[in-house]
Amino acid sequence: MKKQKILLDGRVHEKERLFVGQMRLLDEFKTTTHNKQKIREFVQDKQVSGVVNASITPYLASLIRLFSFANKDLAKISERDLKNYFAKMQNSKSERGTLEQGFQFLAGE
Repeated sequence: MKKQKILLDGRVHEKERLFVGQMRLLDEFKTTTHNKQKIREFVQDKQVSGVVNASITPYLASLIRLFSFANKDLAKISERDLKNYFAKMQNSKSERGTLEQGFQFLAGE
């Protein structure tokens, strides 16, 4: 029984470490200040809504990948850019779902 508790604690710790790593990656990420601020607002909105950091991590990773792919400010990302990115990510349904939710928030919908 004790062994399971250690394993569970390790998993919780690992998930938090992944979240912190994604936030550090965001800080180091080369994109506009506006993009970083919008992603931080998205994270904060999720946290205020009661979503735990471990569940926010995939959203964060997806948005960073999107902005890396598009390489432009949020206001300049076109529908064509999104379609190109979704085509690239077509094998990952979870990626598409998290991106759609994140992008809707960032676009103010």
